[in-house]
Amino acid sequence: MDGQLISQNIHSQYMFRIDNVKFQCISPYCSSSNVINVRNLLHCQSICLTKTCRTMSFYQSIDQCHLFNNTPYEYGNLIAQIDVVTMIIIDNSLAVNKSTKTTTDIPISITSNELILTSTSAAVTSQQSSIISMTTVQSTLPMTSSSCTNAEKFPTGRSPTIGWYFQNDLNDKFGIYNGTARSGSLSYSLGRNGCGKCVNLSYALQQSVVINQTPLIDLRSISYSIEAWIYPIRIRDGIEHVIFGQCSSLATRYCMRTSISGNAILGTLFYADTQIGSRILSNNTWFHIASVYNLTETRVSLYINGVLDTSGTSHGPVRGGPYPLEIGNVALYSPSANLSFNGCIDELWFYPFARTSDEIAATFALG
Repeated sequence: MDGQLISQNIHSQYMFRIDNVKFQCISPYCSSSNVINVRNLLHCQSICLTKTCRTMSFYQSIDQCHLFNNTPYEYGNLIAQIDVVTMIIIDNSLAVNKSTKTTTDIPISITSNELILTSTSAAVTSQQSSIISMTTVQSTLPMTSSSCTNAEKFPTGRSPTIGWYFQNDLNDKFGIYNGTARSGSLSYSLGRNGCGKCVNLSYALQQSVVINQTPLIDLRSISYSIEAWIYPIRIRDGIEHVIFGQCSSLATRYCMRTSISGNAILGTLFYADTQIGSRILSNNTWFHIASVYNLTETRVSLYINGVLDTSGTSHGPVRGGPYPLEIGNVALYSPSANLSFNGCIDELWFYPFARTSDEIAATFALG
């Protein structure tokens, strides 16, 4: 009986170590760090386990421990910094499946054995009630780095007229439609190819990039295409997350946006006029997406990684007049709804014509 009671109260967790990376809050909902001077990394770990700590960063050169109640995939970023060790505690219910060594919606991937921390529901206070050893993992979140140079690729086929590389700025490659950050300054992380940059957008902060340069884009009488690389870190949550849109009014065909649906499927919506794909996207993965609108056929075609996902007619056109474009949100829904993207967006291109399947596939093949 005693053994059964103990078994029911045991709570298993996984602690993952990431070298040369620090945790940084990016949301007002992120708890401020509790800074403690410690003897070593093990001391920092032990303190974290006795508190309501979910993430800790240990600064090795000064023996300083920063404790957080939040985890990176909720309200923070992992940022490269030499001589800092970050460790993330994940409950057993969310952690690694030990038989397959895969993760479920956790923004890290294992490169060695797990560290298993087993304790009763009470705080861990001794070595008898905890097992502390080290494991090193590699973060799959894009991380900032000062050693990268511009490694972005220009699309194959007919040229776009507007495009954003997000190389530490929001400037249009062609110098006309430069963007402006909404809801605070934006940060940048490593781009999809391990170099270059992508723009980080926070769902919690409702961040986006607004394009209000003149002449404003008029979508009423043209075909057009939108392409981008995206790295979502919050989808499959029952909430729509906008990638790109133009929304002048919350009325039928006045609010165009290409989004990831609440069940993680790519779609293009004109407000009460929707084309939804079939492939389910996943967190912490780079995807190349394209949305093509053919005015003559009233057809929306959606592509993922160069392959057609869905296509349908009797859509659009947009009825609203010239209006600012927005990347990562359509703010007209706020504050009643938050449709913000959460993650990184890279190499977003706009074309005033319908791209072909071959052009889209060739651009994805650039890698």
